[in-house]
Amino acid sequence: MNLLDWAEDYFRHRDLILCQIETIVKNKDNLIIRHNDGIVKKIYITDYINNFDFSLDGDVNNIFVLNNKKNLNFLINHWDELSKHKNLSFYFINPDSSIDKLWIISPYIHSKICEPDNIERSLNSLFSSVCEIK
Repeated sequence: MNLLDWAEDYFRHRDLILCQIETIVKNKDNLIIRHNDGIVKKIYITDYINNFDFSLDGDVNNIFVLNNKKNLNFLINHWDELSKHKNLSFYFINPDSSIDKLWIISPYIHSKICEPDNIERSLNSLFSSVCEIK
């Protein structure tokens, strides 16, 4: 199962009880989820983050990536910029992990509760909670 399909399944399963999702449109590198209450979420999905392939000023607020060192290093190296965006969240995924399958980080919130000197260590700790994809 590719990351796009996994993300779609993830959101459908999360919605089983509330039944708020009206439609999910699957594109090449994103999902557009429309809720019954009119809320629209755009989820950017990529195996590897290459620079800023997505617009942080646009409507993307969830980014699904593989749980690998390259993506973790991108997050660490661009932390100052990423932590300025209130609604931005990263989902680090390993669909084949024998332990947890994902970890989620909101840089804006995490930067408020974690001391700047400990950001890298805390991200590495979260990263290790899901098997790394090499």
